Amino acid sequence: MRRREFVATSSSALTMVWAGCVGTGANRADTESDVRDPPESGNSIGTEGSDADPTPTGWIETEKTGASEFRGPAAWTQVGYDAHKTNRVPDADRVGSALGPDEEATEAGGGVGVRWTYARHPPVTAVFGIDHLYYHDSDGVPTSITAGGNHRWRQSTVSGRVVAADPSAVVVVDAGDWIHVLDPADGAVRHSIDVMVGRDAHAVTLDGSNLYLPTDAGIASVDYSEPSVNWETALTELTALSGGASEGVQAGVPAVTDGRVLTVQTVSSGEGPRRVLALDRTDGAPDWSVAMDLEDDWSLLGYPVVGPDHVFVRAEDPSFGAVDGGDSDGNGGRLWDGLSRIYAIDRDAGEVAWHVDLAGRAAAPPAYADGKLLVEHGGGGDQPVLIEAIAVDDQSSVWIVSLDTLLQVSTPAVVADTVYSVVGDYVLAVDLADGRERWRLSMSTWAAEQGYADREYRELWNYPLGPTLLGDVMYVTGRPEGRLFAFSLS
Repeated sequence: MRRREFVATSSSALTMVWAGCVGTGANRADTESDVRDPPESGNSIGTEGSDADPTPTGWIETEKTGASEFRGPAAWTQVGYDAHKTNRVPDADRVGSALGPDEEATEAGGGVGVRWTYARHPPVTAVFGIDHLYYHDSDGVPTSITAGGNHRWRQSTVSGRVVAADPSAVVVVDAGDWIHVLDPADGAVRHSIDVMVGRDAHAVTLDGSNLYLPTDAGIASVDYSEPSVNWETALTELTALSGGASEGVQAGVPAVTDGRVLTVQTVSSGEGPRRVLALDRTDGAPDWSVAMDLEDDWSLLGYPVVGPDHVFVRAEDPSFGAVDGGDSDGNGGRLWDGLSRIYAIDRDAGEVAWHVDLAGRAAAPPAYADGKLLVEHGGGGDQPVLIEAIAVDDQSSVWIVSLDTLLQVSTPAVVADTVYSVVGDYVLAVDLADGRERWRLSMSTWAAEQGYADREYRELWNYPLGPTLLGDVMYVTGRPEGRLFAFSLS
């Protein structure tokens, strides 16, 4: 059933509601309790009110020291950077300017390295940026700060996950199955869309004014500027295409090309059909479906990544190992003993072209740049974390960077000839062509030099998320306590 038919029924999953009918309180960002003058001193890192050391700290000198010329993107609007989810910044999108620190940020160094931090209303996920930064905080409140670290607004009348932002809208998905569209200038709720959002809708895909996202009913295309529903393809159609039952089946966050919407189909039990699906972009009609030859306990995860000829998807064995590396304060984590695999599917034929098995877990989708997949994997048991470049044409390993750290949850970002990664304890830049390190920052060394005890460091930087690149700055969210770190890259 097409989405236009779906909305005609009384049980439709998506309903358009204008902002004046949503929630209680003002239809604007809270301008009294949440937006106020900056404090006399910024949110400090280390000792309250102390001056930051102007010298970059924690650096490990490598074969190619220092930063190459860096001209970052003008905007980072969504997970995966673009609708193809490549995490690659095209040359046409690059600009150059150093951002911050503004008054409310705390300066933490000069030159390449930690430039400033922000802790007033810190993010809990990666941030999105245009001229300013947008995210949600630990209370699920949509928040905006300047790109230099000054508070702008918080929209306390809605709550949820900020999943995308572009020059005309900030998109929020909440737990009550609503999509809220906010004004980037002041956080005002422009309109809200009642959506039975799918459990994997931790992100959406932006393409122009259209949003593509998983719902409980299937995959939907929504024009947020109208707002209007373009189409929805229901799970009954997806499962008919894949030859399985609909119970427990879920579509993932899609990637979007000029002609197709591409998504993975998985099942909550880990057993049953797991497929990659292609839908027509204009009306959601099923195009092709390919079954993945996976063992019953394997899952398709994340979003597809689109290259010129292939669609790349990630699968993994969900086995957990024992807690390792814990201390008396309860720090430590569950480590994966399973395997991960990357599949390449022909974009036109809808057939598996090849796959590669990876050493250990790949906790995030790969990036794609210049005929290479850039993927972080390993880190289970006593394995190091590997950043690996895999050639798409022959599946050979072009280069590998090995890091003695256990935690890795991010996708590398690529700008020009440089790969930027946030891997466990490290923030680093390597050459795209050959993997030579340009620089590496040990955050534990940096934290010790700033006066943090080990437990305090773990609270700031245990599961970092990012990177988001904007201008000449790379933004990374430190977790679990939350702290936005801004790294100068030039």
